[in-house]
Amino acid sequence: MIEIQSLLKFWLDTDRESRHVKQLALSHLQEINEKILELEQMSAILQKLADKCHGDDNPDCAILEGLAQLSSE
Repeated sequence: MIEIQSLLKFWLDTDRESRHVKQLALSHLQEINEKILELEQMSAILQKLADKCHGDDNPDCAILEGLAQLSSE
């Protein structure tokens, strides 16, 4: 939301140069793409862990064990 607000500030600035608007937009786009990549990686890891979990009444949990291993790395 802050990214959109910073872009909208340019709308109020009638002396703006479109190159600055584009630079800001591309910068925000790069940040978004980095977040998407990070979320995709997190999703893949969580899916692998969930696939290993039996999901039964047993207290052993492959998800928690995997997360513990990841946090100790």
